[in-house]
Amino acid sequence: MTRLSGYRDCLLWLLTVAIAPAQLVTSLSPETNSAFDRYIAEAEPGITEQARSNRPLPLLGDPAPARTRAGELVLRGISEENGRSVPGGLIHDWLGGMFIPAATLAKVATVLRDADRHQQWYPEIVESKLLARNGPEASSRWIMKKKKVITVVLRADLDSLFQPVTATHALILSRTKPIVEIRDYGTPRQGEYPSGQGHGFLWRFNGYWTLHESDGGVFAECRVISLSRDVPAGLGWIVNPFVRTMPRESVETTLRQTKDAVRRLR
Repeated sequence: MTRLSGYRDCLLWLLTVAIAPAQLVTSLSPETNSAFDRYIAEAEPGITEQARSNRPLPLLGDPAPARTRAGELVLRGISEENGRSVPGGLIHDWLGGMFIPAATLAKVATVLRDADRHQQWYPEIVESKLLARNGPEASSRWIMKKKKVITVVLRADLDSLFQPVTATHALILSRTKPIVEIRDYGTPRQGEYPSGQGHGFLWRFNGYWTLHESDGGVFAECRVISLSRDVPAGLGWIVNPFVRTMPRESVETTLRQTKDAVRRLR
């Protein structure tokens, strides 16, 4: 390769990086949204029924307890690992489990429910705020910054429900309202895309935490079902890191950071 052709290739790459984000702006279609609703309607009854029972957590069944007590995180893709294709989008369904030694259910629940401190414990959340609380129900807001080739900032408003099953067993269920993407975050030009428009790397998600206090700590499972755009032709090198790898990484990172936050909680 000559020096001239190297410069040309570098210039083309830089132009692609500069232009691609604008080319990626898309809209959430009613068909894509409805597909997510149907998936949730099929999956959620089983999740909540399992969580409210006294049966062992499915992911942490034998031999996982020994692995998790040794500090291992257990992860499994419930749908296709690269996402289940639906019209105009992908549904991602990941389950992760861990054991937090010397923890109590109350302490873990405090970390998961204290939205005002989430930005301290989860680096991806750059702003967090509790909007309202009514007993076991709460509404909160996260501003999340996600970086994979390009940086995307998202505002997620969540409705959460804390459901104790026994004194040592609980379910925490969170559902987002439509996620809004923020343009030019932190600058004088900051603004928001209209609801249902943006890069589409994360349109919606539901989160389910199942907690069991046992054996001198807490066994915790986190299941996250999320919706993203599909992969446009020619721009997979930008979209794939978000929609193919980020869902799994997000669950794994959330587990690790939750365990660390519980250890540091005062």
